[in-house]
Formats: sequence, C-alpha cells, structure tokens
Amino acid sequence: MNAAQRRLNTSQPSLSRQIRDLESEVGVQLLERQTRGVALTDAGRVFLDHARLALTQVEAAKDGARRTAQPPKPALSMGFMVGLEVMWLPHLLRILREEEPEIEVTLCSQSSPDSPSP
Repeated sequence: MNAAQRRLNTSQPSLSRQIRDLESEVGVQLLERQTRGVALTDAGRVFLDHARLALTQVEAAKDGARRTAQPPKPALSMGFMVGLEVMWLPHLLRILREEEPEIEVTLCSQSSPDSPSP
C-alpha cells in the first residue's frame, strides 16, 4: 500500500487524476512531478496557504452553526455579602426557577468586602 492509499484513503491513479483536475480548474501547475516524487511549485505553495485558510474558516463556520443551533444555557452569577440572604435568596431562586427553568445559577458569598473570593 503506498502513501496515497494510506494517508488519503484513495488510490494513486485516482489521486493523480484529482490533482490534474484541480490544476486544470485553477489554471496553473501546482505540483512538479520529479523522478523521486513531487514538489509544490510557487503557485502550489500559495494555493496551499489559501486552501488551509479556507479549511480553517469552514471549521469556524461549522462551530458557529453548531453553537447557534444549540445555544448555551442562560447563566446568572451573583455575589453577595453573608447575612440577610436567608430573607431574599430563597424567594429569588424560586422566581428564577419559575421564569427561567433552564438557567444555571452560580452563587458566591463573602463575609466582608475585604474577604477574598473563593
């Protein structure tokens, strides 16, 4: 099994035909065929750089579409001073659960303004 078959999961004649088709579509020679393999031409290097950038943008587009289709859960992070929260916190959490059942709540309390956060 040669490198084209192993790495690209295709046969050598198929790969050669696809490269010729690509060069025909682009209108320039992208590879120099040599006795010991192939090398990119200057045009091939420029094409490769742009192709890699395009593939990166395709991945970013896929990620963006997935995030849009499955937006993250709404979140509320709240900090407060320890003391009177027993009077208002249960009521607030009940309202949040009724209005936004999917919300993720993170609470952080401190005993004084000078205390470090956990």
